Amino acid sequence: MNLRYRPGYPARTILVHLRQRVLAYRSLRRFNTIRQLTWVERDGTRGASFGEAGDISFPRMSPDQKSIVYTRDDEDKPLLFLYDSDRKTSTRLTLSNNADAYAEWMPDGRGLVYATGSPIGSAIVQHPIHGAGDKTTVIEGDTLFPSGVSPDGKLLVARYVRAGLSRLVILSLESGNRVSLGEGVQLQMAYGSFSPDGRWLLYSAVVNGRSDVFVGPVRTGTGGPADARETRQISTSGGSEPLWRADGKEIFYIALQQTA
Repeated sequence: MNLRYRPGYPARTILVHLRQRVLAYRSLRRFNTIRQLTWVERDGTRGASFGEAGDISFPRMSPDQKSIVYTRDDEDKPLLFLYDSDRKTSTRLTLSNNADAYAEWMPDGRGLVYATGSPIGSAIVQHPIHGAGDKTTVIEGDTLFPSGVSPDGKLLVARYVRAGLSRLVILSLESGNRVSLGEGVQLQMAYGSFSPDGRWLLYSAVVNGRSDVFVGPVRTGTGGPADARETRQISTSGGSEPLWRADGKEIFYIALQQTA
């Protein structure tokens, strides 16, 4: 299944967790960035919207499906907020003066990993939820944008930009060691995520001027697809921002073609 958007309207970014519904954030106005979290049924029917409207991006649902973390641009910088579905309230997650964004849940739902930046540098940090421990810095000095955590909580896939090319890197949350993907080829890669069983890496890449969705094996010792022949193209007419269904049986993405 993929979600399409009408011509002239911003693409909806999808958050996949339930089998029967997906979560999108939609534009409330046609030409600005005011958005709101919204349920969309499997047949494309728009359901209820909830939470505060704002410049919202990158929503991610917790493993227990009770909380949603998302990025909202406030005060000219991105900040992280946590929506509680039981209380129906949103609270700011981080209280520092840093710019925080691109949060991903740890598999046990007790913490998050995200990118943070300040005038003195950038870092990837792990942040506990509900007093589960102390916040720790995973890696400092590089500008990385997290997009997925492995099911065992040991690996992180993130995007970085080098020499004008967007690349993916898989790094250890324990040691900080990393493996870069796509080195030696002229590819723009983004939106990497691990399958729920940890065996496959899903991502989008620009090939011949068009973004498409691909999936390849995660190899022990390499952190990514070692043989391009084993990488499978999922989209047929362009696609971006792919995500797995919670049980790994489906892949969702935003189709690039526009339909009336």
